[in-house]
Amino acid sequence: AGTGAVSNERLLVEKDLLERLSRSFRLALFTGRSGKHLRLIADRFEIENCFDTVFVLEDTPRDRRKPHPYGLLRVMERLGCERGCYVGDIPDDVRCARAAGLTAISVVPPVREREKYRKALREAGAGFVLEDINRLRELLYE
Repeated sequence: AGTGAVSNERLLVEKDLLERLSRSFRLALFTGRSGKHLRLIADRFEIENCFDTVFVLEDTPRDRRKPHPYGLLRVMERLGCERGCYVGDIPDDVRCARAAGLTAISVVPPVREREKYRKALREAGAGFVLEDINRLRELLYE
């Protein structure tokens, strides 16, 4: 994606919540985006210091991309953890998390058919389905 796509993106998680989460938990960013694209986003929103490790498209062999748990298992190794949560917004994120033995927290993306999408996330096995990622604040801190 060009820089135009990056300039149109917005950070869905409130930055203060992300910073609070990074002080409470070891955070990793696991994405199907390229490292170059992710660096542009992380620099733009100044969030790179919130993550202990990053795992991008180039780190994942083509035959082991989501929903294969390869990437999440590597992230867990890097962090030295055996359990945790993975937040994603597509059914393959849920399947990937479950295959890695993690709790899947799903966020319904801003799509037209939200109820249909919410149902697909639940059917994939999401432990939690949130309308807004910032509801993590309520789940974890309130």
